[in-house]
Amino acid sequence: PPRSTLFPYTTLFRSATSGKLRVYFIDIEGGQATLFVTPEGKSLLIDTGWPGNNFRDADRIVAAAKSAGLSRIDNVLITHYHDDHVGGVPQLVERIPVGTFFTHGQNHELAATENVYAAFRKVLPQTRAKLIVPEPGDRLPIEGLDVTVISSDGKLIQKSLAGAGQLNPYCRQTEIRPPDQTENAYSLGVLIRF
Repeated sequence: PPRSTLFPYTTLFRSATSGKLRVYFIDIEGGQATLFVTPEGKSLLIDTGWPGNNFRDADRIVAAAKSAGLSRIDNVLITHYHDDHVGGVPQLVERIPVGTFFTHGQNHELAATENVYAAFRKVLPQTRAKLIVPEPGDRLPIEGLDVTVISSDGKLIQKSLAGAGQLNPYCRQTEIRPPDQTENAYSLGVLIRF
């Protein structure tokens, strides 16, 4: 599909015909927000960018959503509670309604993420959005997408998905690293099928 350059910080891929999934990769300068829009207009946003910056990240996300014909974002999945992933939630919900939030649960890295986590928790009741904390293996109730949780809150899916679970020969020589003690290790990771 043709690449749109309507927004300088957003890569937009538009489908030439209906029936295609549209994926918007939104530059939030340090991380990435990804917006999925189904042919029926249902949406999933993964991560929301940084706090502050005069609504920079929220405005970029909203510009992509409006370009996709959205007046609300149905689902927002927060991978983890670092600034560049959840920090933009308070500004985002000021700009556009959100239906459901998915998270991995409680914050595990209080010293580094305490302020953005508190801001996220504070704004949740004001949004009237649902909050869902799924477990590995769960399927998320997102209309038009098949979304399976692979990791959440430091736990991994226990049963291989169909066609998966084989050893990767390219990883034979990979060193085993010590466990990550940051929020990264608790990320909500998903497999999305369309």
